Parts: sequence; structure tokens; C-alpha cells
Amino acid sequence: LDAGDRAGSLPVVVVSEELVRQAWPDGEAIGRRVRRLRAGVAGPWMTVVGVVADVKEDRFGFRIDRPVWYVPYAQEAFPLPVAMPLSLVVRPAPGVAVAAALRQAIHGVDFEQPVAAIMPMREYLADVLVGERFGAGLMGTLASLGLLLAALGLYGLMAYAVGQRGRELALRLALGARPADLLWLVIADSMVVVAAGLAVGGAGGWALARLLASTLYGVRPADPATFAAVAVVLAATALLACALPARRAARLAPQSVLKEG
Repeated sequence: LDAGDRAGSLPVVVVSEELVRQAWPDGEAIGRRVRRLRAGVAGPWMTVVGVVADVKEDRFGFRIDRPVWYVPYAQEAFPLPVAMPLSLVVRPAPGVAVAAALRQAIHGVDFEQPVAAIMPMREYLADVLVGERFGAGLMGTLASLGLLLAALGLYGLMAYAVGQRGRELALRLALGARPADLLWLVIADSMVVVAAGLAVGGAGGWALARLLASTLYGVRPADPATFAAVAVVLAATALLACALPARRAARLAPQSVLKEG
């Protein structure tokens, strides 16, 4: 679209990749024609002059595969009953006073044209996505609490399991085992169980994450870094839960442990 696309010139349109996939499976869209029907009234035939990538619209609520076309404002066949405000997106050069330059450029075309709500794109997106960011923050907090509860539960389970082996550890000490040998024995046995649990849980989480792929945009459904971080946290928790009670048991006198048993 350019400045020559006016009311009296050939009607043109730029279409999205998804519209091309749905309307012309052969992929040849340039030069094809489309037109709009509204309330039984047909608009003029518009010639396709360009193809652009698919985008998310309306606060990222629409599907990315929504077919879209773009027409020049001057060639709008069905104008709105009320004039709508226009948004101008500008990428300024470093050090340029954007607000003053924008007002000067717009008023150079139409001195009476009002200019309002000039803001950086980051600030605009922060306002538009406030609901989505709140939801993401809430889900992140709940996920962190879930990870914490899982770590605490794993710690308690492993500490209890090692504590139940007190008599076994004492007997090994009495037969000549060194405390370091007992420590590594308990850690090795426990971490085998933990590794199996992480493998099963990781596979299940990966499969469930793939089900969320259709609801995400710009985010991978199964992020390896996230899975690795969770696995490290749980493995470290299990290691600590095994090492502490095993170390305490290894320091006890075998006679006292066996007598209590």
C-alpha cells in the first residue's frame, strides 16, 4: 500500500498468510481479487498486491491463524458511521524528541488535527496486557507454591525412609563399615528412586505441556530450561533429605542404636 492508493484508483488489498492458505492453496495470491460482502451489499473487487505474516490481535485474544486483510483508508468501501481515532506507530532515531516531532509533522498536514495519548510501546503494552500479566503472575505464584510443597513432601518422605534404616546402618557400622561408606550407600539407593520419579514425572509433564500448545503464543509449551530447573530443585531437596538423616545415623554408636531397636 502506498500514497497512490486513493479513492479513484484501483482498489488494492494486502492479505495475511493464513488468508492465502485458506483462499488459494497453491500459494499464488499476488494479482488475485477478493471483495467484501456486508448486509447483502457487495464491495468492489480488490486486487491483492502483497502478503504479510499472521499476527495476534485484540490483546492476543484471537487465534494467530485468523485470516486478515488490510486496505487503504481512502479506499474503504464500507466506512464507519463515526470517525474512529487512528494510531500511529513510530520508531524514532536515538535522541529524537518524539512527542514534539510527531505533533510538528501532523500539524504540518492538518493544523487542527488533535494529537493525544503519546506513549512508549512498552507503556502501552503494560496497560493493554495488565489482565494477562496478572493471570501469569498468579499462575506463576501457584506453580512456585506447588514446587515448594512438592519439595517439602519429598524431603519428609526421604528423611522418613532413611530414618527407618537406622538399625541397618548401625549393623553395618558394627560389622566394620565406615561412616562415609554408609552415607554414600544411602544417597545412592535413595537417588535411584528419585531419578525414576523425576523421569516419570518429567515425561508426564512434557506430555501435558504439549496439550497447552494451542493456547500459547510466543512461548514454547515444553521449555527444557524450566524442566531442568525443577528437576535440579527436587533432586537437591532429595539429596539433602537423604544426606542429613544418614549422616546423623552414621555418627551414632552402633550399640545404642541396636539396643534401642
